[in-house]
Amino acid sequence: MEVVIDSNVLFRTLISAGEISDIIFNDSLEIFAPIKLKEEFIKHKDEILEKSKLSNEDFAELESLLFERITFVPLERYRIFIPKAKEILGMHIKDENFIALSLSKGIKLWTYEDLLFKIGIGISTKQISEELSRFSEDNFIVSSHEQVQQVRQVQEFQLWHVRAFVQESEQFPN
Repeated sequence: MEVVIDSNVLFRTLISAGEISDIIFNDSLEIFAPIKLKEEFIKHKDEILEKSKLSNEDFAELESLLFERITFVPLERYRIFIPKAKEILGMHIKDENFIALSLSKGIKLWTYEDLLFKIGIGISTKQISEELSRFSEDNFIVSSHEQVQQVRQVQEFQLWHVRAFVQESEQFPN
C-alpha cells in the first residue's frame, strides 16, 4: 500500500505513540511526502521538541528513523499537478504540494483534514490500518527477521515517549 503523508500526521507521530507509529513502521506501507515536509519538520523542531518532551538526542534518532521510512519527493516530480491541486483545494492552498504529489502518484493522502476526505483524496489512520490488516491476512508473509526489525523500530519509538514522560515527571514532581 502507498500513501502520501500529511504534516499533521507525521507531527502527531512524535507526540503520541500507538497505532500511528505501528502503521508508519509497517513494511507493507510505502510512504511518500513532498520534500517540503522535511523542511517543515526541521523548521518546527523546537515546537515538536516542546510538545513531544523528547531530548535533542532522542529527537535526532527519531527523526532519522522516520526519514528512513519516508520517500521525499522533489517538487520537480509533481510540479505539473500543482494547478490541478489548487483547483481542487480552492482557498485551502496550504496542502497543495501534498495533493499534487497524491495526484501525480494516483494515491491517497494520509490526513486529518475533513475537506480532503470530502473531496475523496484523504485516507484516515483507521482506513490505512484496516487496509494493512486485510493485506496482511490475505497476501503478506513477513520473514522473522523483518518482523523483529519492525518490532524493534516500534519499541524504540515507544521508548522515546516513555523517556520523555519520565523526564517531564522528574521536572514537575507532585
